[in-house]
Amino acid sequence: MKVWMHKHIKKILLTCHIMAIPIALFLRYLSEQMLSINAVCPWRRVGAQCLTCGGTHFVNDLLSGNVLSACKHNAFLFLLTFFFTISLIFVDLDVFFNVSTARKLLRKMYTVRVLIFLCIILIFFLIYRNQNVWLVYF
Repeated sequence: MKVWMHKHIKKILLTCHIMAIPIALFLRYLSEQMLSINAVCPWRRVGAQCLTCGGTHFVNDLLSGNVLSACKHNAFLFLLTFFFTISLIFVDLDVFFNVSTARKLLRKMYTVRVLIFLCIILIFFLIYRNQNVWLVYF
């Protein structure tokens, strides 16, 4: 399996890029449907916001090209989207254009330190986002 993937990596990546377009359109359709029915997150009923609260608005605004509004709806999802987009660009540079610097940067991006840092940012994001809820219960 691993040998087959290395042999066909360019075709696999190209297929993924082509499939990203209908997936993005489908996500846009789903986010519009969710916004039209006014679905309420169970966390919101308690008064808190989960990690993905604002995610529907985030996807809808991001796919509409309104990046600042998307960032306001969920800043952590914006950070993750930015991180993974940069990662995909580096993967493409490495695979399609054989840029060795991109491979080195990818190795530095996916270290334990970086992943721990992202988890710490996530924890602070959740605490900051729900600071009024924590104050009520304590």
